[in-house]
Amino acid sequence: MGIDKIQKAARSLHTHTVVFKVGSDEDFAARYGMMGLTTKAIAAKTGLSESQVQYRLGKAKIKRSGKEGYRNGTNPFAQRVLAVGLKMAKSVVADEIAPRFAGVGATRINQ
Repeated sequence: MGIDKIQKAARSLHTHTVVFKVGSDEDFAARYGMMGLTTKAIAAKTGLSESQVQYRLGKAKIKRSGKEGYRNGTNPFAQRVLAVGLKMAKSVVADEIAPRFAGVGATRINQ
């Protein structure tokens, strides 16, 4: 086998396509990335390496920070998640947190 054939075989092994099929690691990496999880957390949940996660998020054009990122709350997905989260947090505050402070006077809270 000549060097040309070896190089061609190596290139064909190196070239691959990432396919975002429902239920695949790529699918979950994209979903978790859209939710703002860190690369390390996505890798732990999917079994992919951190480099593989970064590569897949880049291919999907998912940004977790920056102007249109999830973490700063400006993209449409983040807006929807935050709206649902605020509703859930309201009930948690009303049911679990506020009762712990019911005996504390209003003057103490405002100080």
